[in-house]
Amino acid sequence: MIQSDIEKKASGTIVSKPLPMGKNAFGDDMQRWEIQSTKANINVQVVLPTYFQVVTALGQGSYGCVIAARVQLSQDEKTTVAIKKFVFHRAPTRGIDIKRVLRELRFLRILQHENVIPVRTAFCSGQSKQKMDDIYLVTEAMDTDLHNVIRSCNQFNKAHVLFFFYQLLRGLKYVHSAGIIHRDMKPKNLLVNRSCDLRIGDFGMARLFGDEDWTGNNMMTEYVCTRWYRSPELLCSWSVYDYKVDIWACGCILVEMFTKTSLFQGYNTLDQISKIAKVMGTPTDAALEKIPNRKARHYLSKLPKVAAPSLEQALGMPFPDDVVEIVARMLDWDPEMRPNCTELLDFPYVAELHEVEDEPARDHAPFDLFEYERRKVSVEYLLEELFHELQYHQPHAKVDDERIHDINSFELINAGRQSQNDDADLDEDEPEVTGDQDQIDDLGLTLGVDVSQMSLTPRM
Repeated sequence: MIQSDIEKKASGTIVSKPLPMGKNAFGDDMQRWEIQSTKANINVQVVLPTYFQVVTALGQGSYGCVIAARVQLSQDEKTTVAIKKFVFHRAPTRGIDIKRVLRELRFLRILQHENVIPVRTAFCSGQSKQKMDDIYLVTEAMDTDLHNVIRSCNQFNKAHVLFFFYQLLRGLKYVHSAGIIHRDMKPKNLLVNRSCDLRIGDFGMARLFGDEDWTGNNMMTEYVCTRWYRSPELLCSWSVYDYKVDIWACGCILVEMFTKTSLFQGYNTLDQISKIAKVMGTPTDAALEKIPNRKARHYLSKLPKVAAPSLEQALGMPFPDDVVEIVARMLDWDPEMRPNCTELLDFPYVAELHEVEDEPARDHAPFDLFEYERRKVSVEYLLEELFHELQYHQPHAKVDDERIHDINSFELINAGRQSQNDDADLDEDEPEVTGDQDQIDDLGLTLGVDVSQMSLTPRM
C-alpha cells in the first residue's frame, strides 16, 4: 500500500535521468537528479550516492527539500526512505542554519529509541571537508504525521488518542532522561504510520539542559516552539526554563487529538496568554510570584481573576475524567507543578498501557558534544564540527579527520555576566500570523499519504 501511495504522489512529477557527479568527500559515487512537480510547485535538485533511486519530491521549504527514494537493501529487498536536503546559502542566517543541522544530526545519533525517528545515514554532496556543499539526512519514511491524522483520518478514535499519547510520553521520557529539551513539540513533528507507531522528529530546535552554570541564559531563547504550543514561561520571557515546556506542549496535543483543532490559537503573544487564561483560568498569586519578568507579572496581574472552567464548559464537548485530570496537571501555569514524563506515565489515563520495564531511560548526553552552543564559535568551526558529525555515519570512509579549530579558543557567550530578562517586552508588536501555526515552513519526513480512509491499527 505504501508504494502505491508513493506512486500516487509521484503522478505529475518529472524526475530526470541522473547525471554522474564524481565522488563526494567520503568516496561515494554521486549522481545529480532534477525533480519537478507543477502540481505541487516543486523544482529541486539533489545530489545523492548512486545506491539511491529517486521516486518523488515530498516538499520544499526555505532551508531545503525532502524527497522519497528507494534503496537496495539486498538482492531481493528494497526499502523507501525519506531524504532531507539542507542548504546553507542564506548568508545572514548561515551560522544559525548550520547549528540547526548539527543539532539534529547529533541529537538523533544519541537518541536510539522506538519512539524517536531513526537516522539511516547522513552525508554531504561536496568533494571535500572544505567544500561540503549540501547536507543530507536519511531517515525511515513514515506514512504521515499526527497533524494530518487528527484532521483528516475518518477512523481516528479514542483508542488511537490513548495509544499515540502513551507513545509520546514514552519517547519523551527517554529524550528528557538524556538531558534534552525538544522545544518544538507539535503534531507536525510527530510522525506516524498505519500501525500507529509514533516517532518524535525534528530536533533542530532542541537544547541540552544542565545546571545553570553550564546552560546559562544564552542558550534558552524564547522564540522556540510554534506559538500555539508555547508554555507560559516561554510566552512570559523566562530567561531559563526546563523540560516542562515540552510537557505543556504535549498537554495541548492531547486536547487537540480529542477536539481536532489546536487548543490555544493566539495571533500574537498577548492574545495567546489571554486565550490560555480563558481555558485554564488566570494564574494563582503563588504562580505569578514565580514569573521573573516584571512586565509579564504586571500584565497577568491586571487580568480579571477567573477560575478555570471545566474542559467541557471551555471547549463545548465532554472529556473522560482521567483525561481532565492529566490535562489539568500538564497545563498548569506553574511549571514546577507540572508532572514529568515518568510521573505522567503513572496517571490512570495511561494505566492500561503503562509498563515501567518497557519505558527505558538513558544517561545524560555528554556536555562536551554541545559546547559550541555556549560559545561564540565561527562558521568555519561549525562546518568542521558538522563534517566530523557526518563521519559517524560514514565509517567506511578514509578522510582527513584533523581538527583545525579548538573549541576552547572561542569566548563564552555572556562570559562574566548573567543576562537577565526581567524587563523584556512581551512582544506587543509581534507580527500577527494567521493560518495553522502547526504548518508554517515545515518539511516533514513523511510520505504525505492520503489519510482520509487510512486504516489505523493500534498495536495494543
